[in-house]
Amino acid sequence: ARAAEEARAAARAALRCDTSLRLRMSSVRVSYWHPAVMRIVGYLQEGVLGALMSATASTVVQVARSVLADGAEDASAIALDIEVGSPLVLLPFEPDSSDGLRGDLGSIAVHNSLERRTAAGPGGGGAELLDCIVVAIERMQLSALLPEGEGALEATGGLSQMIEDVSLRLSVERGVGASAGRATLISGSGSELVCTCSKAQYDLLMGVVSRNLAGGGDAASAPPPAAGGEEASTERAAAADSAAAALP
Repeated sequence: ARAAEEARAAARAALRCDTSLRLRMSSVRVSYWHPAVMRIVGYLQEGVLGALMSATASTVVQVARSVLADGAEDASAIALDIEVGSPLVLLPFEPDSSDGLRGDLGSIAVHNSLERRTAAGPGGGGAELLDCIVVAIERMQLSALLPEGEGALEATGGLSQMIEDVSLRLSVERGVGASAGRATLISGSGSELVCTCSKAQYDLLMGVVSRNLAGGGDAASAPPPAAGGEEASTERAAAADSAAAALP
């Protein structure tokens, strides 16, 4: 154990991390229907599965604390090299519908480095060893999927942009080793957020919120499938009007 501690101290003196995590992931596509997800969560929380999930969550929390806990001098310093390419999240208006919202989470990158700085304070203070983590997200977008005839779908894929090319940068600085007691500093910045929303897009947005995201896990919360195009449009407008009326 003492040899491991000496090796860790030597690595940190050379500004090297204890371990490394490297991940490369291409774009993935996920369709999210909230009532179905809540039913699955409720099922997993019952009986033996619930006990297993609770034990697993407890183990994950303990591991996270050993890695990130403030004030722990033996907290690990992990080199992060993570890049994820434009995950797509689809929020349908109904479980079997092609119209809804599509969120492009953009290009996501997480990197970090160990840095040694002079602590602020009277007399300049001593040297601090910091783990500086940077999370950068670029080109986030939100689009409405509005079926307006087969020709439009073939030409544009049915996409109608609402938010384009939003960027976000988040920085986290935490002390490691003898500097683990230092307060964690979190700062962030983002680009200008502009939303272009037509009446049709607004109706669709309110419908997705009321019928998808606000739905519970019980069977009654899931709306019945629409019988035809005209009936579906009527139901969509009614749901959107109801949701809009509830807004302050």
